[in-house]
Amino acid sequence: MWSMWSVVLSAVVSVCSQIIPEPTRPVDLWNPFGPPSTPRPKNQGLMSNEVAVRLSIGDLIGKKLLLENLPWTPNQDPSEQMPPQRSHFDPNPLPARNNVTIYVFLGVPYAEPPVSQRRLKPPQLIRELPSKPYMAFQFGATCAQDVENRPQIFVNDPYPFTVNEDCLYLNIFTPDVSKVSGMSYPVIVFFHGGNFQTGSANEWPAHGLASRGVVVVTVNYRVGALGFMSLGDSSSGNYGLMDQRLALQWVRDHITTFGGDPQAVTIVGHDAGAVSVGMHMLSPMSKGLFRSAAAMSGAEVSYHSYIGKPALAFNNTVKLGRYLGCTQSIAFDVWNCILSRSTNDIVRATTDIPIEYNRYLFLPTVDGVNIPGNPLWILNNAPTGLSAIPSSVPLLVGMNAQDGTEVCYPAQFLRTVQGGR
Repeated sequence: MWSMWSVVLSAVVSVCSQIIPEPTRPVDLWNPFGPPSTPRPKNQGLMSNEVAVRLSIGDLIGKKLLLENLPWTPNQDPSEQMPPQRSHFDPNPLPARNNVTIYVFLGVPYAEPPVSQRRLKPPQLIRELPSKPYMAFQFGATCAQDVENRPQIFVNDPYPFTVNEDCLYLNIFTPDVSKVSGMSYPVIVFFHGGNFQTGSANEWPAHGLASRGVVVVTVNYRVGALGFMSLGDSSSGNYGLMDQRLALQWVRDHITTFGGDPQAVTIVGHDAGAVSVGMHMLSPMSKGLFRSAAAMSGAEVSYHSYIGKPALAFNNTVKLGRYLGCTQSIAFDVWNCILSRSTNDIVRATTDIPIEYNRYLFLPTVDGVNIPGNPLWILNNAPTGLSAIPSSVPLLVGMNAQDGTEVCYPAQFLRTVQGGR
């Protein structure tokens, strides 16, 4: 029996390996299985591969990394090189050996932990780093989610990150933190995808972009019920979008220390992250926090990406409550009852409850504040003056070359097991 599965699995890997290219970046630069950091003894100076920065909320220590043999340098783009027809043939060409130093700060908290009394509430900006100095060497926890429900290229690949409700962390990749150079780099703030149900900033390392002269910030935000559960009013729900906005405020306040220009921030998102980008452009609450935007493989006008009817959001919360044994007749009592349940119970219930409308129970909800109205209605009526787009900034929209590979492997696996049907 096991030999049959081995043959099947080998066949599937062979098929998908032709579709999914092997990563070309050095794996050890973004491997999350690195050794855990240990508390630094008092009065111990910086190691040769470490760098310290001072923020208003505390001191931060990150890593200095040397990227070797890159096919580019920060000051030279391949499109700007000599055209082939104008260059001379070199019988013994030497490979490019460009070495670039970047600086990485992982697992930096940007908000107070959304646990206990802060659970299912708007995030609060962090006032002080939890340790002095704060060692930003390892990824922070991924927000609570059903990791078995996430897209998987390799079916037996374990989830490499810690999952916890205390998850509001960001990662910073920067070409320079020196004040001597006087450089101020453009900034990308990236929101991951996952249908607002799964995903993590830790899955999107940005060493390559940093080597090109861009400061990149990847952001964790709450997902699923813990990020978007709502009673259909303006005072509940959309916590994941609020997390993203708070991260943008953190970037505005602190990115100068990391060599970034707070006036040159571009928000970029993939999948649900792209939907988030559109939502921030339409939200007056996010105005002034970014200069431009890019949305990859997602749009805020997709009907399955948000909940437009407050009654539906309300009913979904009540449905979750019933599933968890919260049978109170008053909505706020149901809400408080859900708050008393464990993380695992809430996540599992969200996954198990049958869906009658839309793709998921909990999504961004039109609340009149964070999302002022139906996105399609806002866009259609903006030219007539009936609605407004608060952040009318340059927007790049597109899709990615390998979109769909996350479902290719499971689909091919099932077809092979079922005899090619």
